[in-house]
Amino acid sequence: MARTVTLRDAGARFIGADLLERKLSQLSDAVRAEIVREGLAAMADVIREGAARRATDHPDLSAAFATKVTMTQAGRALALVGVPRSKARGGMAFDTLLRWREFGTKPHAIVAGAFRRVRRSRQRGGGTEPRSAKRLLASSTAIFGRRVQHPGIRPRPTLGAAFSEDSDRALRRGGTVIWERLKAVAS
Repeated sequence: MARTVTLRDAGARFIGADLLERKLSQLSDAVRAEIVREGLAAMADVIREGAARRATDHPDLSAAFATKVTMTQAGRALALVGVPRSKARGGMAFDTLLRWREFGTKPHAIVAGAFRRVRRSRQRGGGTEPRSAKRLLASSTAIFGRRVQHPGIRPRPTLGAAFSEDSDRALRRGGTVIWERLKAVAS
């Protein structure tokens, strides 16, 4: 289970979270929010770089990692790290690839045309293809048949490993960015 890392509990190790929070509390809300967003963006970049580094065996996925800093309805800044729902060159959505990579899959059967039949059925509001329609699973070099038993995929943590292993470095970088911006505002 991933632990929650906050500036207050882990930040004291690199600069002094009390000092940062005291200095931030003396600024106007708009300036404070801008500085915190910049610090969060720097932290998220460290996590994004770590996840991309762990996915080098899949270059499209590695390049797809992105960050976004946003505000919640409660007025708190939030940094997001992930992949878009867009599709990779092979046609599979990046978020699906990441989920399979992160958590693995159990052994399962793959049936030729099963997804297409269900999707077509939903679009037309009715039945599926007739059973006589023969579909085969094939690659560019082999034909496998109508049904294949997939052995499953072992988990290869990418984003989760980046969060757990690179969190201290992310906090240091974010704290440094916040500290530098505080010094710039003070001068």
